Amino acid sequence: MLISPPFLPPRLAEDDDAYLETAMRSPEHGNFPVSHKLSWHGGLHLEAPARDKGREPVRAIADGIIAYVRQPTARPATAAEDEQHVLGYSRCDIDALRKMLDEDGDGITTRSEAENRLKDAEVQRTMRGMVCKFPTEWQRSGIAERWNWLTQEGPDRETSATPSLNDSTYLSQADFPEFQRYVEALAFWELAALDDIGSAHWHFHPRKFIEHFRKCGWLSIEEMKHIYADKESVYKDVGQSGDTVKEKFRLGLNLVFRKYLLNTPVRMAHFFGQAAQESFLFMATREVAINVSNAIRENHISAQGEERGYLQITPANRNQLLFFAERGRKGYYERRTDLGNTDKHRDSAPPRPRHYCLR
Repeated sequence: MLISPPFLPPRLAEDDDAYLETAMRSPEHGNFPVSHKLSWHGGLHLEAPARDKGREPVRAIADGIIAYVRQPTARPATAAEDEQHVLGYSRCDIDALRKMLDEDGDGITTRSEAENRLKDAEVQRTMRGMVCKFPTEWQRSGIAERWNWLTQEGPDRETSATPSLNDSTYLSQADFPEFQRYVEALAFWELAALDDIGSAHWHFHPRKFIEHFRKCGWLSIEEMKHIYADKESVYKDVGQSGDTVKEKFRLGLNLVFRKYLLNTPVRMAHFFGQAAQESFLFMATREVAINVSNAIRENHISAQGEERGYLQITPANRNQLLFFAERGRKGYYERRTDLGNTDKHRDSAPPRPRHYCLR
């Protein structure tokens, strides 16, 4: 699966890590896996990169099916409104995490301490590598169980403050039903009906997830369908199906990409572009004796067999061939150092150069 960041700003001469830093820049709030309010936060707030006119649009990070979309609520205009803008996040009770955010080391992690520590680059780096399992904040059922602590103590675990919704300490029993109705209105977990994922599940840092899986590069069936997708008429003209042809060689292509480090979008694009010409959109894996369209359409004997590969290199392309050879050793191509033709031609015509294939 090929994965991209949700924003795709123009890429400069930079490595992948620097590019992701630009494409997935986070503001100071909305950290993973815990917020400055000491509640679990399974996602990451991102700020869309600027472009000539406005901001970069949000894009899908990979091919797939959208399970559910929650309509956004209005952004709080003031800090006071933000305090009342409850999204239903449950409290983080993991001592190791709270200790990491305890600035003065007194065993009590306050919101101000958490806010300061979450700005620290080393803390952010550490939290990027965490994989945490906690309940989704978007489940309608179980709100009272997840949030009952609010009727007993405040966000900083104060137990002596007077219950007050406006002061953001903790809720009285009379206030709790109003809070519960608000959370229920935002919840969607049951509507999404994700049968394969429990309400308590593992969460990964979004950027680290994308950063890691961008190294995979293994092309799926659906991704292969995008290759030469506008050439289906060419396949049909010779009695072939593009999806069938591409799936036939998908495993071999993925293995070649790994073996020869064709592991970046640019390298893959170059390969597919050249292979389109050399292999007639993957349909010809050897030199044919007649017109290539007719050879494939008629299953001509010269088009049968798959031993030649997609990209064929003649002795005239010696520099290309030696590019893949190690210094002082034989090349990958049939382990030959002499690339010249060794066959005796039957007549006086110039010998036909032999072809070697990239496997």
